[in-house]
Amino acid sequence: MSGRTASRVFVVRRSPVTRSLTALAAAALVSGALAGCVASPFGDPCGDAYRPGDASATVTASGPIGSKPAVRFPTPLIATTPELSVVQAGEGPRIEGTAAVSVEYTLYDASDGSVLQATGYSGSASRGIVNAGDGRPVLADALVCAQPGSRLAVVFPAEALDATFSAETELSGTTYVLVLDVVDTWLGQANGFNVLPQDGMPTVVTAVDGTPGITVGTLDIPAESRTAAVKAGGGATVAEGDVAVLHVRSWSWTGTSVSVGSIDTWEGHTPGRLEADPSLGDPANIPAEVYSALVGATVGSQLIVVVPAADGGSATVFVVDVLGIDSDA
Repeated sequence: MSGRTASRVFVVRRSPVTRSLTALAAAALVSGALAGCVASPFGDPCGDAYRPGDASATVTASGPIGSKPAVRFPTPLIATTPELSVVQAGEGPRIEGTAAVSVEYTLYDASDGSVLQATGYSGSASRGIVNAGDGRPVLADALVCAQPGSRLAVVFPAEALDATFSAETELSGTTYVLVLDVVDTWLGQANGFNVLPQDGMPTVVTAVDGTPGITVGTLDIPAESRTAAVKAGGGATVAEGDVAVLHVRSWSWTGTSVSVGSIDTWEGHTPGRLEADPSLGDPANIPAEVYSALVGATVGSQLIVVVPAADGGSATVFVVDVLGIDSDA
């Protein structure tokens, strides 16, 4: 995984790979809260979701979910408010709260059908895994109450764009078409039961949005690596060789002080992937102890791993939220 200057990362299988999301995914999903699809006594829990319209109904997109679709729509296509039609319905529970979502998408200029931005459509390693934080237009709103396996067609005016959408591509059209595949969903943060802390291990404190912090007080740094569960999840067990979807943050620990280290997926609210394989690891990046800790962990768990100092440096503390298992990796 990369450092705080490039926190949009995917760590996949045999080597850590830094992969920045394109502007659309970064702007709309990295810190975009998926508005609640939570049961409500006051009416439709998906009441804030986009609705179908005459423009979105004209969009067709054929092909398997997760593969580049063949898209057709009449041009110029104009919408004065965002519209959403489900091109292909998915199955399973609808997206809730701050779920992590794996997506593929293509963004078109609705005036002439030209492609403006797109993901790679080249398999699991290239997909954006995104985790919501504070809400951004279009993509976050489009995903409200969506189901895994869905393909959505969103037609929306330029006024709906967040300013950061044009960070990499100058978007000068008046209406846009977004064809979005919801490939898979996982937890947005660890949701397991709290476990009593182990003696001699830092205490983990968690913000409402899931961002972790630690306190060490007057603890002595352990002489050997240690791993403990902070939360015990009730989901599937990660087996050796599985690719786990996770959030991870590191700290440097010297004496009684700690400072956020070079690994921090929470900064951009962009989860990563890591293969559960004890033979892997890079002491300068993510050490083998973190890979090993994933083997046997359950989805929903939060783990803390302490790695003692080496070569006169600082000890390192990792807090890992196990969000899911990428079965497509």
